[in-house]
Amino acid sequence: AEFHYAREALQYNVLDYILKPVQEQELLGVLKKINREYQDYHKGQREKYDFHISQILLGKFSDENIRQVRRYFVDEGSIKYVSVEFDQNQKDFIALTRGERMEQQRGLLQYLRDLLEGFSYYVVPLVEAEEGIFGAGILMTEELFDKMDADEKAFLKNIQQRITCHFPCPIQIYVGKEVERREQL
Repeated sequence: AEFHYAREALQYNVLDYILKPVQEQELLGVLKKINREYQDYHKGQREKYDFHISQILLGKFSDENIRQVRRYFVDEGSIKYVSVEFDQNQKDFIALTRGERMEQQRGLLQYLRDLLEGFSYYVVPLVEAEEGIFGAGILMTEELFDKMDADEKAFLKNIQQRITCHFPCPIQIYVGKEVERREQL
């Protein structure tokens, strides 16, 4: 009956409303709807970030790519690009179909994002997939060492050991040169 409440709710992006007395199933339905919206929003944000960081890593970036990446990844000190790749010469990996290799790559990407929790935006899709290389990339900074309470070598060894325990196919890790700005990656 109070239209100004509805108008104000629209300004706050309200998705739904519940009348009292609250019915359990109705509440659960609204909470599921909110969760789906939240997940969809963050998935879209992640896809945009992955696109922009991939453009930078390929050396085909614009000021817009830099601006968008800055929202998630701030330049603070030096950065190294670390390529974590499945060893494509191992028989276990050779036996996989292209679809199975892509699935392993998606699994590795998600595993590393989960492993690095608050630094999930430091884990990026591997840009060499068209060349038959499957894996993920890590934008390595001192912050990551601090998170795992280790130096660079111990950090990489820890990552390699965890991946080896979690995935059946062997991996190789390649570390790029240290740069000061993401545009240099």
